[in-house]
Amino acid sequence: MVEIAGMAFDPTKLAEGPSISPLSDRCSRAGGCRRFEQVTVAQSALDKLVVSDDQSRIGRLQRELRLVTARLASVAQRSELKVALGLAVPTIEAWYHCGLDPQVNEATWIRALQSNEYPYDGRRLKRDVYGTDRPSLELAREVAAQQAQRLVHEKRLGLLEQLFPIGFGSLTNVLRSW
Repeated sequence: MVEIAGMAFDPTKLAEGPSISPLSDRCSRAGGCRRFEQVTVAQSALDKLVVSDDQSRIGRLQRELRLVTARLASVAQRSELKVALGLAVPTIEAWYHCGLDPQVNEATWIRALQSNEYPYDGRRLKRDVYGTDRPSLELAREVAAQQAQRLVHEKRLGLLEQLFPIGFGSLTNVLRSW
């Protein structure tokens, strides 16, 4: 199982619409969730993306991830820690618009960056989703869980991957490789 936005996903079923369950159903408050112990970075899919430039945010994150994972030692008799990297641009709220507003997608955002003409921005997306551009952490978590459920139940993960092939697509490619 993989944690995304506070929900547990089975990556082997991602293409068909994963089964999800709140992490709290599987984790005790005292013990927390058992995490994988060693890090491996599946970056081949990310390296082939248009934004693999080290000056981009995803490129910088990949570089940092490689530096951190290179310093980790393996732990005998423990499964490996697997890390998947996704990047929502301009904000995670863009992903929440999937299936609701066809104008919100990575291609539109990339064109906006190139032309310096923005049909939406992070603040507008936040206001649309939360009713404010400064949501509390509690509200952000609640909405994240609701939107994850909506995207799964409406079978929109394929559309999310099409609309956000770099940020979400790279994440799903890594998850599928596991």
